[in-house]
Amino acid sequence: MTNSRGQSPCVVYAYLSSKCSTGDDWKVTRPGNSTYAPPSGDKVNMCQCNTVTYNLMEACGYCQAARIGDWKSWIANCPQSYISTAYPYTVPPETEVPSWAFKNPEETEGSWDPAVARQQAGKSRTMRGECRTVALFLC
Repeated sequence: MTNSRGQSPCVVYAYLSSKCSTGDDWKVTRPGNSTYAPPSGDKVNMCQCNTVTYNLMEACGYCQAARIGDWKSWIANCPQSYISTAYPYTVPPETEVPSWAFKNPEETEGSWDPAVARQQAGKSRTMRGECRTVALFLC
């Protein structure tokens, strides 16, 4: 599941997350056992507490045979003022968000749905192919 630039959901997620990072980068590390944890601690911010980054992280996990859980679990540590169904900042020019990432998970039984994402991608030119593994365990 890549965007029109050939970037995996993990890479797009990292670009969006970097907008709230105080460092120069944001890494997406493959989960040790089987899940990506929801935002907590200093990772609770407006970049993380929205449906767009949730969908990208869920797709990232899906491509690696890991799941992060449902939307409500993802936002459990987020203050209400941070929770959004849109990405709150300008998308970095180095990336492009695929159309399926804008789908509200509450419309798909509360979680990201790969079948819905594939269907949405079929209506758009922003996603090509299925998951593929890239160096550093990014899909």
